[in-house]
Amino acid sequence: MDDPLVTRLQSAECQPLLDRLRKKLLQGEPLSGKCRLSGLNEQQRRRIVELTGSSSRGKTITIDLEVFQQVVHNTGRFDSLRQLVETAVGGPIENRRANRASYDAAWTSVWESAHRLVGETNVPFISADGLTECLQDLRGGWLVRATRRDSRLALDLIQRALKILQQLPLEPTPLSIFAAEQTGDAHSLDQNQTLGRLVIKLLAAGSCSSKNADLRRAGSRRILWESVGVVTDELSSSALVLNLPATGESLTDKMLRQHAADGMPCRVTFRHLRLFRPTFSSNQTRQPLYVCENPSVLAAAADRFGSRCPPMVCVEGQPGLTCWSILQMLHRSGFQLNYHGDFDWGGLRIANKLYEAFAFRPWRFSASDHSTVSSNHRPLKPPAAEALWDADLADAIRSSGVAVEEESLIELLLSDLDGTLRGGLDILRSG
Repeated sequence: MDDPLVTRLQSAECQPLLDRLRKKLLQGEPLSGKCRLSGLNEQQRRRIVELTGSSSRGKTITIDLEVFQQVVHNTGRFDSLRQLVETAVGGPIENRRANRASYDAAWTSVWESAHRLVGETNVPFISADGLTECLQDLRGGWLVRATRRDSRLALDLIQRALKILQQLPLEPTPLSIFAAEQTGDAHSLDQNQTLGRLVIKLLAAGSCSSKNADLRRAGSRRILWESVGVVTDELSSSALVLNLPATGESLTDKMLRQHAADGMPCRVTFRHLRLFRPTFSSNQTRQPLYVCENPSVLAAAADRFGSRCPPMVCVEGQPGLTCWSILQMLHRSGFQLNYHGDFDWGGLRIANKLYEAFAFRPWRFSASDHSTVSSNHRPLKPPAAEALWDADLADAIRSSGVAVEEESLIELLLSDLDGTLRGGLDILRSG
């Protein structure tokens, strides 16, 4: 605006006055009362006195803002001193103090509403205390940054995330299908989406077994999703099996039979199970199914026995959802699971989950079977665990002070399988 009053206020000599008035407006202070400016040079003092009609002593000026307000009003060009200042700086001046108070109040309302919603959320496997702790962590800033400080969006995301948790756990379902059913967008729960990241954070915090999961790792996120029946990648989620007696006519049945005919280990993906579900039937009451923790055991069995090898499944460390699904199908079809794993704390935790689900018979996996077979065993890593199927096994492992990997016992395990093939030897008598 080309106005002489504006031009004078914008001048270098009057800049200290303009800065002070702008600062008062930013802080939500009224343009009234007295305003002191000090440290001015002679030219600044003279120009500001002329502009405001104020008095001065030396380099200090005391400005009566009501007087200056009247000077501005008398021009007939401005309704107020505030209008003059905003014109001089080129636009409206926000009240930062009021905006901050409004911003804080809006986010306080978000967290209060979120805590109320958590109290109303009832999911059997989710801890309300864990969700509450997660909300406290979110207040540290992640959700604020992710929503670009939009409190309404943040509350909407929390509401949607809690609603999604209430739909869990599921029968095994691909993440994209679950996301599409819940939100209409197959990618809404992907890791690069704010809603997806929020759901997985809440899920980890509310799940006692996954509370300390490192969500930066794709493997940790995959395990967490699969724990509630959601498969993040139905091609990567798979199970390693050998000689499973498939009896149906689906693509997966035929694939399993072809591999079994040549004694070749077969990798079955979750997509196989979802689209071409296999059928299993036991040819005897409680036919034995041998389950190991490490792929090298299954590979060695395939090398040694080929198509004659009894049916085997490898859990490959922590069993994924595809592996669980196959074990459940075999168990329901009448197979008796016989399990061997690593003699260490991690091995016991894996085995405990399998024992709770299938009540397996230990396959050379009891206290009487534990022994150190070389001097190269690695030290045990805490935390310790107990064995649900053998009260003495944990003490045996603890006394040794080392972890005995399953691979070090391959020859013994293979000899057991050979005995079973040759004469039905009860290799599980120690259990």
